[in-house]
Amino acid sequence: MSKITTLGIAKAGGIVLAGTLVAHILNYGFALGMARILVPNDYASLVTMIAIITIISIPLRTATTIAAKYTSFILQEYASYVRATLIIGIGLLGIYLCFTPWLASWLTISPAAFFAIAPIIVVIPLLSMNMGLIQGMRRVAIFSWVPAAEAASKLIFAALFITTGYLVYGALSAITLTVVISCIVTAWIVAREHTHVQKTEEWRSSAGSILVSSIAIAFLGNMDVLAAKH
Repeated sequence: MSKITTLGIAKAGGIVLAGTLVAHILNYGFALGMARILVPNDYASLVTMIAIITIISIPLRTATTIAAKYTSFILQEYASYVRATLIIGIGLLGIYLCFTPWLASWLTISPAAFFAIAPIIVVIPLLSMNMGLIQGMRRVAIFSWVPAAEAASKLIFAALFITTGYLVYGALSAITLTVVISCIVTAWIVAREHTHVQKTEEWRSSAGSILVSSIAIAFLGNMDVLAAKH
């Protein structure tokens, strides 16, 4: 294991800071561009759908924290955990689709908008786990710049779809496509780095408290957006 030094910490912090700033700037550019292109009602629908993605994804990102802490344990059975996360994602998709008619009616948004982001529900658990594993393997540059690459890809795909005439659905499709591609790329990165290492303690003892706090944060941080649209 490489020795941790103050200089190393400073370099890692600089990489994380740069990646975070770039991601936020690009995401702000996306939001600003959509605000100028879309009519108010379409923009409100887009923001509401993003809030729904956030509410769903924050609790699922419990997997990031757990995977970062128990990287060695998970890597030993990575294929099994990939299957498990995809099964969880499919199950969540079924629940999501059951609630879609009610949410579409309550928020006065076309069900098509909900279907446009449905693939995200399936892949978010796997993407979250992969990001935690990348963090646990101390691949700081990859962990920091994946969100920036996501934001850049989202801008590019949104511009492409919108210029072909698809406005709010083009923006939603750009978000979905970006998340799916990120999931595939991070899975490839983890598989490439995969090694059998010493087993550590299981993760289950930490999962419950992290999940409960994440759900609380997700709802408290985004219910105002949903209430405003309603």
